[in-house]
Amino acid sequence: MKYRILNRRVCISAAALSAALCFLCGCSVQLGGKSRTVTVNGSGVVSVESDIARIRLAVVTADTDVRAASAANAARMSRVQEAVSAQGVPAEQYSTDGYNIYQESSYINGRTVRGEYRVTNGITILVSDIDTVGSVIDAAIAAGANELSSVSFAASSTEDAVREARVLAVNQAAEAAALLAGTAGAELGKVIEIVENSFVSPRSNGTKLMAAADSAGGPTPVTAGQTDVQVQVTVTYALK
Repeated sequence: MKYRILNRRVCISAAALSAALCFLCGCSVQLGGKSRTVTVNGSGVVSVESDIARIRLAVVTADTDVRAASAANAARMSRVQEAVSAQGVPAEQYSTDGYNIYQESSYINGRTVRGEYRVTNGITILVSDIDTVGSVIDAAIAAGANELSSVSFAASSTEDAVREARVLAVNQAAEAAALLAGTAGAELGKVIEIVENSFVSPRSNGTKLMAAADSAGGPTPVTAGQTDVQVQVTVTYALK
């Protein structure tokens, strides 16, 4: 897969660190006793292009007869799966995501009145070709899906982004430590400890109910956006 870095940024600027490093960034300086250390935080974020999507949708049917509601639901879900397959999504990339049957009820004049049985059969679809996401959604809706819970996007490969975010985070921590040490009249020594936390944050958007797109208007427009890869480090340096 071709990997392309779209953007990079450092979450906390050097200017902000110089103003309030110890209070805002979790820094600490120990000058007394046998141990002279400084502990600082650093953070780096790299944004990469999202190239996969997860679509969560469902078929919802209702009937006064639970068997009729369930049978109608099964038939429609079979058509949805066939439509998804026809869009080039292999069977191993979609699966059932929840199945629920309940009877609606209301409270009228002091008594409970039973209503229709509602059957919900959910499916999660992994789409590895971003350009076809809109077409997959439209095909599923046209085949009988009538509830779209969410469409989320992610990057299939983030290893390079994690490495670059680590460099940004460690460099930021080193700048903060050097500034603190110099201001305190000390010199920065070797690294004693590094603690890292990594986060991958895909962009997501959700909607509750959609109708099929007009066939003359083309597929539902979908924008994948970017996935943010963030690394945070806490670094302890010796002071000389």
